[in-house]
Amino acid sequence: MALTKHVVDFVLKHLEQRNYLVKFLSPLIKDSVILPEEENDDGTSFFAAFVSIGNLVFLTEAYSKLNPVKRKDVLNKVDRTGASVLDRAYLLSVDEADREKIIQFLQSQGAEIIGYKALNHFIERGNLAIVETLCRHCTDFSACNKSGKTLLMLAAKTGQMEIVRYLVEELAVNPREKNKEGETAVDFAQTMEHKEVYEYLKKKISDTL
Repeated sequence: MALTKHVVDFVLKHLEQRNYLVKFLSPLIKDSVILPEEENDDGTSFFAAFVSIGNLVFLTEAYSKLNPVKRKDVLNKVDRTGASVLDRAYLLSVDEADREKIIQFLQSQGAEIIGYKALNHFIERGNLAIVETLCRHCTDFSACNKSGKTLLMLAAKTGQMEIVRYLVEELAVNPREKNKEGETAVDFAQTMEHKEVYEYLKKKISDTL
């Protein structure tokens, strides 16, 4: 476990050296020195870390070494950083075509679940199209990220009106929902002075009283 933790962390910290990582890790996978289903302290598996490398040939090789009994769990686990393998694929800094091939490969093998990491990233950037795509794989729209915000709270805080409307009207996310501190999406919109979002959410709440 200690070795697994260090190697997974090493991979995640050196993703800019993709070619080196592939060259270093491939023989270790081939000889089963590394088991792709093993995890670090955050619950991030080797396989999830390998997704972040962004090399489909290497990823396919690693997948072939996954314990068949554990494949479904590995493909659909959300680790303590809020990321599933699909989260990591959507966040890849590679060519769009290469990223899409990796996403399609993972989905073809049974990856279905999205955590909050990728959703948070694209909500903050106001990318409604990708948010809609990711939400099809999200199982809990009320889940909070590490800073205690739901998807709606984050959209309200960052002033993403289109995404706020999508979450409330299309996904029926409750604008009254509170985090552990008792804050709602309305509170975040008000604090950040996003007037349009604030007034919209206030009206939605009053309309359902």
